[in-house]
Amino acid sequence: SHVVKDWDDIVPDPIVHQLKLLESSIPALRHCRVDLFREDHWVELLQGKLRLPGSVRVDNLHFSHFIQSLEILATPDALKFTETLAEKCRGEVIVRETLNEFIAWYQTYEIDFYDHTYEGRNTPLIQNWKQ
Repeated sequence: SHVVKDWDDIVPDPIVHQLKLLESSIPALRHCRVDLFREDHWVELLQGKLRLPGSVRVDNLHFSHFIQSLEILATPDALKFTETLAEKCRGEVIVRETLNEFIAWYQTYEIDFYDHTYEGRNTPLIQNWKQ
């Protein structure tokens, strides 16, 4: 009985090459998350970095699109790009959440102002603040 010691012994070279590219692409792909990326981020990745056609959008994205881009995704530059893009997305999520909290607070607060005049200049000052 023959024991296979290495897949390279039985798998054709082009397939081994593709598998190695796929393995090298996984760190970059881990940063590409549907729950984090918005449409503009997908465009930046798909059309910008991966140079896929403009017709490829997140709603019609398939695994085969990533397979077509393995040569790019397997590079350290692609990993850095997806890390940076994911960090940008997380930052934007924090900003959106903070703005939403501020808007919710703003819609429920009450502030009473009174006009203070000093040397001919009128300055509104907070007199009463209720949340």
